[in-house]
Formats: sequence, C-alpha cells, structure tokens
Amino acid sequence: MTEDNSSIPAGIWGGEHIRLQITDKGAKVEFDCAHGTIDAPVVLNSKGRFDVGGGFVPERSRREEANNRPARYAGEVDDDTMTLTVTLTDSSEKVGPFTLNRGSQGRLFKCR
Repeated sequence: MTEDNSSIPAGIWGGEHIRLQITDKGAKVEFDCAHGTIDAPVVLNSKGRFDVGGGFVPERSRREEANNRPARYAGEVDDDTMTLTVTLTDSSEKVGPFTLNRGSQGRLFKCR
C-alpha cells in the first residue's frame, strides 16, 4: 500500500513498446509509433493508482504528427512495476495496457 498523494519519484520506466521518463512536473512518453506527455506530477492514491491528463501524438504521418490528442494516463504502481493504459479522450480509444519496470529503458520499435 502507498501513502496517499505520494508522487512517483523522477526516473525512467520501460517495457515492451514503451519508455516513460518521470519528472517532478510530469512525464515524457515514447511509444513505438507515437509519443506523449503527462502534464502534471504523477501522484499515487492510497492504493498505488494514478490518473492524470496529457497529450498523445501519433507518428505515422506528418499530418498526424501535428495532431496532439488529449489523453488520460491511468495505471497502478506496485513496488518497481507499473501498469499503464492510455485513453484518448476525444475518441475513447485505448492504447495499452503496458507493463513497465523502474530503471528499464524499455524496448521500442520506432516507426520511420
């Protein structure tokens, strides 16, 4: 169990198809064919869960790269493991779930 309103410490988390760089102010996220931001500190509730707003940018074409879509980043942290699902709020489309580990660089296959 986690102390209510505790922030995830700054650092890198990674998994298959994802890398998350947590900062004191939010996070930067890299996916295989997209990237995103979390626009506020990632704060855990007493059950280790979080739900925070941000943006999601597909990278499949130049037109889509300019399309920063609103998103919710929600998940749970249990020790050094995080589960994360992204919901694109303009369409309710879900991306994930992903399993990330603290200190891992993740494994990405970037679209080019």
